[in-house]
Amino acid sequence: MISDCKAEQDIPHTLTCRVLGVSESWFYKWCHQPVTAREVRRGKLADAIRQIFEESGGTYGSPKVWVTLVRQGWRVLVNTVARLMAELGLAGRKIRRCRGLPRPGRRPAFVDFVRRDFTADAPDQVWAGDMTKIVIGEGKLYLATVIDLFSRRLLGYAMGARHDAELVVASLNMAAATRGDVRGVIFHSDRGSEYQSRRFRRACRRLGVTQSMGRVGSCFDCEDGTTAAAGARPRGRVRDRRGHRCRGPGRGRRHPERIRSQAAFAKLAGVCPVPASSGKTDRHRLNRGGHRQLNSALYRVVIVRMRFHQPTIDYVARRTTEGKTKKEIIRCLKRYLAREIYQMIKANPHPTPGT
Repeated sequence: MISDCKAEQDIPHTLTCRVLGVSESWFYKWCHQPVTAREVRRGKLADAIRQIFEESGGTYGSPKVWVTLVRQGWRVLVNTVARLMAELGLAGRKIRRCRGLPRPGRRPAFVDFVRRDFTADAPDQVWAGDMTKIVIGEGKLYLATVIDLFSRRLLGYAMGARHDAELVVASLNMAAATRGDVRGVIFHSDRGSEYQSRRFRRACRRLGVTQSMGRVGSCFDCEDGTTAAAGARPRGRVRDRRGHRCRGPGRGRRHPERIRSQAAFAKLAGVCPVPASSGKTDRHRLNRGGHRQLNSALYRVVIVRMRFHQPTIDYVARRTTEGKTKKEIIRCLKRYLAREIYQMIKANPHPTPGT
């Protein structure tokens, strides 16, 4: 500050030191002191952090910057990286997650005729539909789709700038025009306001289509419709998470060096230097940072195992007969899965690329 006052406003050092109550001899001593090795290393580390942050397009936070630094050979703690990024004014882009819990509305919902059995014996027996949001350069685009659960063929779709009843009615009309006579078809969807609207119900009655709806807050009751809406996204010029325009599906191009999940922290479990005096074990080293992402990944693996892994299915049935709730069973399965991952990392703490 004293030097800045002299350089910018031509205020003598003597006057500035007198106003601030600082000894003038101490100020000159501080100016001529040699630069320490710690300050040199801190400056190089700050330059490396700034370069990694700029290469990520301003999206990386301190955990991912720390992972990249460790890959480059730096011996530094994640808290040090976070403190330096705060001093440099660098902040990663936060992912906005929906925290709301869907609740049933006042309108009476239709009966669930599908009951998670997304199969059909012949065409035009059961259809499924859903909507999805696509973020593009000009704003938001909403896509409504209709598929046949027998052949998984996309029968109809509609796109628009707003998610309203007209969008889902247009997709249903396109599917009806593709098939012809659709009387007796069961149309399964979630309990969205668009599918419960008066206009969509009129269209279903006019075409002779029977509506079916799953439960509130359960993604497995309309899984195929959601998959179709997400998979039928048109390819075009969209924006990736940095906000740059690129070619490809809704999420943009995948960078080969991008850190996409918390698995990178698990791979670095035996690489990250931890001081011997801290008393932290490998388990603490594995659990550092990104608890939410790691918990989400474990939950997805557990759900897949509960549906397709026979030993897990038997375990769930046995625990259910014992009176355990689904939440308690999933918590136990996530704990067992985390233990398996920890044992794998402990057996191979320094994995080679490609393993």
